[in-house]
Amino acid sequence: MSATVTTTPIVGTLATYGFGSDCYPAIVTAVNPSGRKIVVHNAVYEIAPGVNIMQNWASAKDGTLLISGPVDGHGSVYTLRSNGRWIMQGQDKKNGRSVSLGDARYYQDPSF
Repeated sequence: MSATVTTTPIVGTLATYGFGSDCYPAIVTAVNPSGRKIVVHNAVYEIAPGVNIMQNWASAKDGTLLISGPVDGHGSVYTLRSNGRWIMQGQDKKNGRSVSLGDARYYQDPSF
């Protein structure tokens, strides 16, 4: 998953974060004035009827993933790094957890 900047963050921007080979939908819930720090919450989502996620991604852009808002609770802070990626605050820019902006996707690798 590429997390290189292609979308300027605003509150409500859809996002995707990875965990291993899986991807999960999220939403930007805060942006600092410089635009270089964001807060991201997990998204409340539903997979559209008839979508087989064992074979395909579910994506908000193509209508196969329905997003209804952010999950209540604590969000994660990400900062824009010199390599153009959004990386979780406090983590290494090369290997830290990243988030990509512009689409919310869901995928769970069936091989695990």
